[in-house]
Amino acid sequence: MEIQDQKLYVLNLLCIFSVCSFLIFGNCKSNSKRYFNNTGGESMPPVNSTDSITKQFNQLKEAIIKGEKNRIKSYFDFPINNSDFWYKVLDDEEVESYIDKPFIEKDFYNYYDRIFTKEFKACLSSVNVGILSKKGAFRTPFLIDKDKKYFTKNQIYATCNQNELKLKFISVVQDEIENGDHTEIYTFKLFKGKLKLVNFYMTD
Repeated sequence: MEIQDQKLYVLNLLCIFSVCSFLIFGNCKSNSKRYFNNTGGESMPPVNSTDSITKQFNQLKEAIIKGEKNRIKSYFDFPINNSDFWYKVLDDEEVESYIDKPFIEKDFYNYYDRIFTKEFKACLSSVNVGILSKKGAFRTPFLIDKDKKYFTKNQIYATCNQNELKLKFISVVQDEIENGDHTEIYTFKLFKGKLKLVNFYMTD
């Protein structure tokens, strides 16, 4: 009986060792840096969407600062049915004639300099994409605009998560009577791996 008990004991140990080995090595394989698709071909590991958004934002930032309209256009889907674009690019007396019209690709080229003004570009150049990616938010220092009649300072507050990127362009104006602020908000999201503008609006 003692010999049989010893054999059972050894068999139990071997079973336990086999199960543990399977779990350990199986887990190592599942955590491998290589991923394979259903066709048997090797594919890349899943991409962190926050990293993808900030990487593409960095490319968009560079294109805007350099004025590369064709590159920037790829982040827009036309036509855009958003009246705030007309309020952004037209004088008040002109808006009523366009307010019901879609904003098309031709309009993007015609009014490009009013969409991305020199004040916006100056603030955008100060956005630290590395910090934005790590912390999910970055606020630029206020830049004083000396070309305006009244004291004006501008900044961009950028936020980012796995779903979207928001750029808030904030202008604060001080005149002889009162202070006021104006905010323009650009919202971008990933569609089929490409960063796209999905909304734009202005607040006072």
